[in-house]
Amino acid sequence: MGPARDADGADDLLDWLPEIRDRGFVFVRDAQKRVCGIITTADLTDQLDNQLRPFLLVSEIERRLRRIVGRAVDDGRIGLDQVRNGLRPHRRNRVRDVEDLTLGEYPHVFKSEDLWTPLRWSLDRGQFLTQLHTAAQFRNNLMHLNPDLDPQSTQELEPLRGLLEMLRPLDDS
Repeated sequence: MGPARDADGADDLLDWLPEIRDRGFVFVRDAQKRVCGIITTADLTDQLDNQLRPFLLVSEIERRLRRIVGRAVDDGRIGLDQVRNGLRPHRRNRVRDVEDLTLGEYPHVFKSEDLWTPLRWSLDRGQFLTQLHTAAQFRNNLMHLNPDLDPQSTQELEPLRGLLEMLRPLDDS
């Protein structure tokens, strides 16, 4: 084991990632050269988790919705025209396949009784639509860097987790 190198508190953390990866930590020194902290691989893992989790949740929701709706179209329970009819007029002709749907369009699609009934899902439709709408808003806020959004907040992420709890059994069946 060799001597640890010390980072200056003003250094760019990204420059120290290889050192932290290789040694497991780096000491941080203040302007008076006193050790004022330590950054470990666990710290980086926690930060990565905090930063990525919102994106991964939104991505999983979108992926599962596309598969679920795609299977319902493929097996004939619903038609692609039914899906398109639920969309805003300017988007109807642009959606040629389920893959073209955005997360923000799913609340409009599932609002249609003609589409919902053939699916025969044992879900509370109101709760499903509320969580779907919340997920779409969250996604827009996340992608547009809305300063009012706290994407690491348990309160902000809970509706996404709740929606995934509804979607997973539908996707796995």
